[in-house]
Amino acid sequence: MEYDTLTAGLFCAVTPHAIQWCYIDCGSAERSVLHITESVWRMMKRQEQHLYPTKKSGRNSFRLKKWNELIGLHKEASEVKMFHILICDDDLSVCREIERTLAAYGTEKQIDVKTEVFQSGEELLASMGRNRDIDLLFLDIELPGSNGAQTGVKIRDELKNEKVQIVYISSYEQYAMQLFQVRPFDFLIKPVTARTVIHIFEKYKRIFEDNTRFFEYKVGRHVEKIPLSEIYYFMCESRKIWLVTSSGRESFYGKMKELHGVFEKDGFWSVHSSYIINTRYVKLFKGNEIIMCDGHTIPVSYAYRKDVKEKMLQLGEQQWK
Repeated sequence: MEYDTLTAGLFCAVTPHAIQWCYIDCGSAERSVLHITESVWRMMKRQEQHLYPTKKSGRNSFRLKKWNELIGLHKEASEVKMFHILICDDDLSVCREIERTLAAYGTEKQIDVKTEVFQSGEELLASMGRNRDIDLLFLDIELPGSNGAQTGVKIRDELKNEKVQIVYISSYEQYAMQLFQVRPFDFLIKPVTARTVIHIFEKYKRIFEDNTRFFEYKVGRHVEKIPLSEIYYFMCESRKIWLVTSSGRESFYGKMKELHGVFEKDGFWSVHSSYIINTRYVKLFKGNEIIMCDGHTIPVSYAYRKDVKEKMLQLGEQQWK
């Protein structure tokens, strides 16, 4: 196709962050698109975008389209998330079964899944100390040496890793309530099946893949926002509400009653008229109080005690299904 009849060039440079429009006057029909400034062409080349003719306002114009709009590949490839999953079990056959299941699922669904296998808690901790970018961990409870429960505590308390979601593997069911302090994501009962592994992985993707829900609050004339996943708990003091996160505390003025129940589907429980906790960061449930991973002890008031206990039981039942 020839591009030598342009009288006015209308170009749309589509970048990952913005759409930029540039008008370039080429002077006459005899001039070529080669007269477009080198800077525009460099921008086009950087973005790996293609030129195609279209009609706009009765004149010939050219528009740049994203690569994926032409062949459906470039943008998708650049946005594919790789799931990094660790498997730790002294029974190598269990590790290989989970590994094969995840690899087959990834191939079928065109999902990039990377797995690593470990056979001891010590080996696992050494690796996680070097690399914190882990999504999901399948961890056997009955490991020799440092067992799965002890390893999980070390992941949370010593490595300070709250991001990785731990799925415990066991031949027994009695561990469920004992492991609340590790904040497990789920449990697998041996023998492990492909169906249960896929169910857990899809559950993880559904909850964490689109981790873009934010809490917005006003400070003075400005509106601030923070990902819900980063909030440990809300704490109310008079008219001031505190957000507690791993990096500290932020405050704003508001009414706590307007927050109760709003984020329950995101794992936030109301445990007191002045406290709403993110269950992801609970270290220990102790009857009438809850210890958070930052060491803060939060009271469970009489009004919420029954509800909290019922939710704990439901959580344990759901995880063992």
